[in-house]
Amino acid sequence: MDFTCTLTRDGKGGRTWSVETEGGSVAASFEGGHVTAELSDGADQSREVAFDVEGELPFFFENLVFGCLYEAGRDLIARAEADDLKDGATLTAILAQAGRTLPFTLKSHARDEEGIWTFTILFPPGLDMTWTCGEDALPITIDVPAQKLEVRREGAAPDGPGEGRSPVCRGPWRAKLSQPTFEVETEEAVEVPMRDGVVLVVDLYRPAAEGKYPTILIRTPYDRHNEGLANGARFAKRGYAVVVQDVRGRFDSGGEFFPLIHEMEDGSDTLDWIAAQPWSDGKVGMIGASYVGWVQWYAAKSRNPHLLAIIPQVSPPDPDQNIPYEGGAFLLGSAWWASALTYMDQGGFGIPEKDYETILATLPLSDLDEAIGTDQPFLDVWLSHPPDDEEFWGPQRYQNALETMNVAALHLTGWYDGDQPGALQNFPVLRRHGATERVRTGQFLIVGPWGHGFNLVTKLGDVDFGPESVIDRSAVEVRFFDHYLKGIDNGVEREKPVWVFVMGENAWHNEESWPLPGTRFTPLYLSSEGDATRRGGGGKVGFEKGKGSEASTTIAYDPMDIPKLGLDWTDVTGDQATMDVNAYPDRADDLEFDSAPLAAPVELTGPFEALLYVRSDVQDADFVVSILKLGLDGSARRIATGIQRMRYRNGKDDPVPPGEVATLHVDCWASGIRLAKGERLRIQVTSTGFPGYARNSGTLEPIADAKRLLPAHNELLHSAEYPSQVILPVVPRPDAPELRFEEQR
Repeated sequence: MDFTCTLTRDGKGGRTWSVETEGGSVAASFEGGHVTAELSDGADQSREVAFDVEGELPFFFENLVFGCLYEAGRDLIARAEADDLKDGATLTAILAQAGRTLPFTLKSHARDEEGIWTFTILFPPGLDMTWTCGEDALPITIDVPAQKLEVRREGAAPDGPGEGRSPVCRGPWRAKLSQPTFEVETEEAVEVPMRDGVVLVVDLYRPAAEGKYPTILIRTPYDRHNEGLANGARFAKRGYAVVVQDVRGRFDSGGEFFPLIHEMEDGSDTLDWIAAQPWSDGKVGMIGASYVGWVQWYAAKSRNPHLLAIIPQVSPPDPDQNIPYEGGAFLLGSAWWASALTYMDQGGFGIPEKDYETILATLPLSDLDEAIGTDQPFLDVWLSHPPDDEEFWGPQRYQNALETMNVAALHLTGWYDGDQPGALQNFPVLRRHGATERVRTGQFLIVGPWGHGFNLVTKLGDVDFGPESVIDRSAVEVRFFDHYLKGIDNGVEREKPVWVFVMGENAWHNEESWPLPGTRFTPLYLSSEGDATRRGGGGKVGFEKGKGSEASTTIAYDPMDIPKLGLDWTDVTGDQATMDVNAYPDRADDLEFDSAPLAAPVELTGPFEALLYVRSDVQDADFVVSILKLGLDGSARRIATGIQRMRYRNGKDDPVPPGEVATLHVDCWASGIRLAKGERLRIQVTSTGFPGYARNSGTLEPIADAKRLLPAHNELLHSAEYPSQVILPVVPRPDAPELRFEEQR
């Protein structure tokens, strides 16, 4: 049965719950010990119920709806971490549809070394249910033996990220990991003053024993309680103090939130505060993902002497390299993010469900904040400052300061991560040009077959990457901090620093550097015998320049002709990244260039790039390049993609007069994949990145104000004089030494 569910909390004990199925819906709220609910049977029949609730830890429970166990898991984990959960306790479930409560008994609860929680509960008269979940409380398995019912989250590892699952997390070093032997004491809502007088709020998790401890700092815009739940006791039990902070202007912290502006100073001030505490030994590390990873780089930019090690996970690069601008084009995901922040402010959890593809087509873009439902001021400000506005963006960059930073770093990202460039740009700079030997040898990179919600599942969409694709990340992180904060000799700095997962082979490779040693950057040239706008038409890609009879191909681009892709904007795991794009219609405004079948297997691991020669009949245009794998089963799946706006091809505003040829270097990010004999490559070129990126008006108007979008004829040249090409990272392996195609007759 299909269903959707939503839960929200107000931070004061109140909560709302709704679930919709094919057979009806429930919308309920709990506040002050009282439940009210509206029930529908799906046939225009509805009724209201109201009742009082007694008992500890009441939460909504409607049979096996996934969100119910998430709701229960969050509460149970929080109480367990606070040492306020005892086996044998009687707890309370709210059955809104039945209009009553149901007491149940917690038979047992436990957390293993990998952070997997197991709860067994007894419902009257004698029904046991056991479920497992990660520290994020998302259920992994559900087992009801009496009903012979077993449910497993799709793609979840069969037995969690165990010690032997992946070579990334195996080795004798595990015996040296700090053990979870400490009791934990917590202190909530501690005020920390910043240099300008604004007060930020932190929660503290510390070993319940006298002494000074190294500290792990987590600074988040997503509610410090969530980060504390996931990481507070996990590290505190192993002998670390943990400080979890709401960044400026978020939740309980004072001031106004504006991305990046205050993160360097606020991060440094918080580090100084930590070092001055009686429980601190002055050594601090940081950890976190996405924006929580971004802030680590700004703290490191301050060169605060107390910050020694960071673990930035799926963290972005500079703001003109990914979010909010990439290749000069505005990333519409910025608006999606602003909407999610507002939703969290209103007590929601996750991503609000909206018709984003319609909303993101709003013109002018200055109205986008209202259309998408956000009160975040940064969206309009970002739109009003183009990517080459050095006065505005310059102070917000951090990558120009990498060589001065004094931090060891464990960089994590995924081949399908939407913020991937951060890790892959930062690691090699610090590894080669770090300020000290300690910094240079202290850089490590892990890249898995993951989306922005990384290291969660072994399967994305219908592509299975095998059991080794999920690693014991907790052990890897503890090992890193043990060495760089506690000084434990666990050998981490003497190992090869790069782990990359090669899809198709479904295996990890341990390497010396990024890009990988011995990579052969191999150009393939686009050509056409005509009709390159059709899949399987005359568009070809191969080793010869200007091979086809056509010197160029035109993209007839109409910015008002928007395809409905039906994307799931709540998909943070990345299932859509591996979808078969042949499911989409074959449009006339994109070009396809297919290779001959591969004569032998080949590995393509590293950065992908396209070099295009283009021109347009309007004043500006975008060019989007995608590299796809054409499988033996007839599928077409994306490997790498990039976008470049013509006017910003040189990093500054440099318009190209209509009809003149321009040279574009399109960064298509990176991937790691092994292709089989007989598979083919497809290079797709189009002029729209929507709904991922804002449409190009073709008029050179400021993007915030443009209401008029001009149709365009954008021309891709692929002659011997103008040899448009893609450059592939070929990694020679013993059984796949080079890129070879079958001869075509």
